[in-house]
Amino acid sequence: MVVLEAAAITAGGVAAYHGGKKAATESAKKIRSKMKLSKEEKDRKETFDSRKKERSERFANINQYRQSVSQSVKNKSTMPSFNWG
Repeated sequence: MVVLEAAAITAGGVAAYHGGKKAATESAKKIRSKMKLSKEEKDRKETFDSRKKERSERFANINQYRQSVSQSVKNKSTMPSFNWG
């Protein structure tokens, strides 16, 4: 009976050791994966922000052109030249 109890305790200890080792390995894999995803998300956010800024600048230019056209129509003057460059 004592031998069986000792074997069970030893088996439990070994299982706990291997389980803990596997848990630590899985945790490290998850951490690496999360870091990679975080970096990718940061890169996507930077791209998104730069595109958002470019888009807002283009719309500002378009709105400026529309306002200048409407003003020239109201004043019955020549069409404004607009630098699209």
